[in-house]
Amino acid sequence: MDALNKALKAYCEAHHLTQAELAQKLQANQKSVSRWLNGAPISQRYARAVVELCERELPLSDTIRNTDLLQNYITNLLLHHNLTVEDMAEIAGHNSVRSIKRLVLGELEEWFPQVLSAILLRFDALDAAPLTDRDRALIQKHMVENSAMQVRDLPVVTLDEATTLGVDPDGYLLLPSVTEATAVRTYPTRGRQRYAAFIIPNNDLYPIFHQGSELLALMDRKPDPKGTFVIGKLDGKVLVRYVRQVPGSQTYCFDLDFVHGNEPIYATLDKWEWIYPVTKVVAQLADEELLPKR
Repeated sequence: MDALNKALKAYCEAHHLTQAELAQKLQANQKSVSRWLNGAPISQRYARAVVELCERELPLSDTIRNTDLLQNYITNLLLHHNLTVEDMAEIAGHNSVRSIKRLVLGELEEWFPQVLSAILLRFDALDAAPLTDRDRALIQKHMVENSAMQVRDLPVVTLDEATTLGVDPDGYLLLPSVTEATAVRTYPTRGRQRYAAFIIPNNDLYPIFHQGSELLALMDRKPDPKGTFVIGKLDGKVLVRYVRQVPGSQTYCFDLDFVHGNEPIYATLDKWEWIYPVTKVVAQLADEELLPKR
């Protein structure tokens, strides 16, 4: 059980919460919460919410010690990928090549977690890195999006196809593989983020989008309470909505005011089988790659 699991368990016991109450606070599935309390890894999608909830139970300082093992690990990443220190600084989003070089050489004793996480995520090397439980919890706390773009092939599913897909215990949609999908597109993505791509049907249900528009949704994130477009499955149907949280409540308003005759849906996020924020729309509204303005 790592530091994040221990902090979650300590928070639950300190506040005398049932698993159901804790799941409601995290807006997560109770089965997942039960697994986390018993030591199962907490998925990236919920790690930020867990850290924010349990921050007082996480005894974290601000930096990660540059041990000999970590220094050698980073050096081997450089050599294995045939990169320069300048490349590493660009990946980390750090404006001081000299500081990165001194870290690689072991002349500096502490890493900022934002810099280290960007490097490890870029190379999918976080799990194998020689870090303590405390270091991993600190990286989760300060997780940043990788500044380097990666091009990735993603399966694209229709809304009808999406209704037939299940989800794994951490809430990720079980998408077909690239080799099995009926449609595949290439998208620029960041780091280890989990994306799902959907195509808008050729009907009048969503006239704000051009027919055949593709929606790119981020499965690692929850909807922004201040307002965002989302796609999700509710009562057996996959829907696209604009969502915003009702002030002072756990309830969200799922609005479709760009289609006449549709009443808003009021529900908490846990009522949806799955729900993800839409981060990109391709080939819609004058062919601009922008979300519709509200």
